[in-house]
Amino acid sequence: MFPSIKAHKLVRLLPAFLLFCLVVFKAYEAPITHDEAYSFEVYSSKSIPAILAFKEDISANNHLFNTLFMKAAAGLGFQHPFYLRMLSVFSYALFLFGLYQLLNLNKHNIVFFLLLIPAASPYLLDFFSLARGYAFSFALMIWSVYLFVKNNVLKKQRFWAIQVSTFAMLANFNLVYVWFSLMTFHCLSFTIQFKKEQLISFLKSILFPALSFLYLVYVFKQLSNAEQLYFGGKEGFLENVIKDQLWCFIYDQAYALNPSYLSIWLWTIPVLILSALVLSLNTSIRINPSFKDWLIVMYVLIFSLCLIVLNHHITGSLYPIKRTGLFVSVLVFLCLAMFLRFVFDLLPKNKLILLVVLLFVGSLYVHTLSSFHSKRYREIPYDSHTVEIIQKLAEFKTDNAVLSFSANWQFSPSFNFYKQTQGLNWFPKLEKAPIDTHAQFLLVFEEDLSLLNRQKLTPLLQFPEEQIYLYRQKP
Repeated sequence: MFPSIKAHKLVRLLPAFLLFCLVVFKAYEAPITHDEAYSFEVYSSKSIPAILAFKEDISANNHLFNTLFMKAAAGLGFQHPFYLRMLSVFSYALFLFGLYQLLNLNKHNIVFFLLLIPAASPYLLDFFSLARGYAFSFALMIWSVYLFVKNNVLKKQRFWAIQVSTFAMLANFNLVYVWFSLMTFHCLSFTIQFKKEQLISFLKSILFPALSFLYLVYVFKQLSNAEQLYFGGKEGFLENVIKDQLWCFIYDQAYALNPSYLSIWLWTIPVLILSALVLSLNTSIRINPSFKDWLIVMYVLIFSLCLIVLNHHITGSLYPIKRTGLFVSVLVFLCLAMFLRFVFDLLPKNKLILLVVLLFVGSLYVHTLSSFHSKRYREIPYDSHTVEIIQKLAEFKTDNAVLSFSANWQFSPSFNFYKQTQGLNWFPKLEKAPIDTHAQFLLVFEEDLSLLNRQKLTPLLQFPEEQIYLYRQKP
């Protein structure tokens, strides 16, 4: 199942290895974030049945496998953010290896560069260094697609493709669209090629997925009743699912905001679809293994996008945005990599194509490296200085006294995490409450400054990029 990698080829994997090192480094360096800390505080002490039941502290923040992993790590005494993020870090290694497997089916050396297309995204890397469920789900998604593609050679692999995609869906409920696309193909294939002797095997293959889907329906009902399905967009498919993912990928880099660049990215999916339709008219291309592999991945992407639109119009659900729609970006970039692999397979000795691929991949790689920040996440920038702020406040602590400190409620989970895990008895437990402007120390966002009388305050720390300000009341 696993192809061997010769020693001389390992050198070509160095760019991917560097990306993995960045993920590990950030997972270790970056302070705990709001959602991670909330999961730890609320769910790590709960029983496994309570976590699975979604009846207490109901929240979409409860990513099942991530929550269970955090609970296990905390139970073993591993409470540093790095240990809590180990599942995600491991998932990136699994993700990279899955990409290598998927793109290496034709054994071309170009795979070492093509795997960077879906792997080298600064926004995606953020979630492989966070203790959330997205990373594990993306790794499983890649492996389920790989097994589905490999089904062309070994039909028994489709059984495992369906099971792995089910685990991916349970790790990240937004992947129900990908799961449904694979299940639909699986069921239609069996119906079209119906054989009575295969009925039992087919029923076995869909038993766990079907039960998992029923569980997912139950969870969504619980979340809906608790009004927890509020994160998403309703402006439209193009704005929320496509353009929003593009803005996330750009990662606030000014050089990438050129309108011509943006228009190129917006046309990526339509061009890929048109290319598939035109190329399929050629009989020799239609039977090309790389072309078939690419079409399967294209099917997963297009069917998933259609399901998103249908679900929005039928159930009124919000469009997935930002992190909840990140799987779309992964599939788009994967389709692009599979397409280029097919082109290179068709014209293996064309140096111009190789040069274009290398320049394209190189630009993505440089963009990712230039966007890297070891402590700040694009979607959660305000928690990047938590440790520094605590260290500054520690300079003013006194024996047997709790510091008079108040902060915007969004800081509460991360500060409470460090209070609990580091035994900071001098630090107050923060609640989700309005800012107490009479506290001795105040931590606010720029939007909160209008609430304060800054003439009576002394600035201690200021982080304009994240719009965070720490003040002390003047004596």
